Amino acid sequence: MSNVALNKTATASSYVAPFSPSRAVNGQTTPLQRWVCDVLPANFIVDLGEYCRISSVVFKFMETVGWDSRYNIKGFTVKGSTDNVNWDTWCSESGNTASTATIPVSTRPARWVKMEVNSGWGLSINLNAASLVEMEVYESTIDPYLSNLTISSGTLSPAFNKKTFSYNAEVSSSTTSITVTPTADDPSHASITINGQTVHSGSPSQSITLSPGLNTITVMVSNQGIQQSYTIRVNKLSTTVAYLSGLTVNNPRNQAIPLTPTFQSTTSSYSGTANYPTVTVIPVSNGNNITVNDVPVNSGSSSNPINLNIGPTPNRITVKVTPGTGGSTTTYDIDLIRSS
Repeated sequence: MSNVALNKTATASSYVAPFSPSRAVNGQTTPLQRWVCDVLPANFIVDLGEYCRISSVVFKFMETVGWDSRYNIKGFTVKGSTDNVNWDTWCSESGNTASTATIPVSTRPARWVKMEVNSGWGLSINLNAASLVEMEVYESTIDPYLSNLTISSGTLSPAFNKKTFSYNAEVSSSTTSITVTPTADDPSHASITINGQTVHSGSPSQSITLSPGLNTITVMVSNQGIQQSYTIRVNKLSTTVAYLSGLTVNNPRNQAIPLTPTFQSTTSSYSGTANYPTVTVIPVSNGNNITVNDVPVNSGSSSNPINLNIGPTPNRITVKVTPGTGGSTTTYDIDLIRSS
């Protein structure tokens, strides 16, 4: 196993110069290569750079570089996080005397790993100071990941990465079903299911029927009791075409501005004169998704005020409406001239 924390980004609540956090993840175990903090409580965080399944965390204290045990950190809490916001407590130690502490954590998922040192938990020689020579993080050798994932129609977004677990795809309204082909990173030990049905690594699944709108497909990889799921959300476009049932442009006094031609659901282009600094647009299309200049607007509600420039060049306002279940987008253009 390799140390996945080696030379990764390390931060801390504070440090005594020049003993910065980066010195405790550079692989060098010397008295000068350490993190030192004299303000407790304190935290020391390493960003592993990607999602990992951690098997153990190792802390090396000052006794490992020839100092006596009074310079070992007495107490600490170890936590892990996949988002750097929510933290899972893995271990809490209040009576450490060892020069090296190895914390087994049973393949916990994390990208960030944190050591917290509470007030009074520092060094025996100074309970309000901390000194860490090296923090090492080891990933489990059990591999519950995929090395590839493909679908028979559409394109995965984002592009596949073994440690990216959520994907989106879009298919046409004529696509009635789809197959998914997963390839295990460790095919000799891992098993795979798709929506609960067993699939062999490198082979396509059975056909999965698609309904209009969003379809969720779950790929589960299991290896020696460790599981990792991947989710594919396939949006099947509807044959439905959405239109506006009403379209009004108002001046700042909420008075309607005449449009040419008179609004019709299937007429997509309009023009008018609006000698005002701003206007608002009220589109109506119940149950559908509407945007005005790419900003979502609820059916029957006013858009944000839209600034109009003075001059002969029309100010174009674009209104788009899309079926709520997915489908073809209808675009309406409004060209307004402001002469003063």
